Amino acid sequence: MRKKKVSVVLIPGDSDCYVAFIPLFPECTTQGSTVEEALKNAKESLELALEVPAEDDLERVELLNVDHVVVGAIEVEVPELAAARD
Repeated sequence: MRKKKVSVVLIPGDSDCYVAFIPLFPECTTQGSTVEEALKNAKESLELALEVPAEDDLERVELLNVDHVVVGAIEVEVPELAAARD
């Protein structure tokens, strides 16, 4: 086996945690109460996903180490729940 660096995106969660998202592997989204724990959980999640990789998983993992990340914001229309309208 070989080692590969993988970029992980961390965003603050709802309850004093960090959500860790691995681009191209959304099924490996996880969280932790600290940055370190979120990264550890993301590592474990991706390693589990790669134990029996799908055909394109190894190709996708080659694209996962990036030099920089661009973060943007968009505004979207979100419908209200029926219960909230009453």
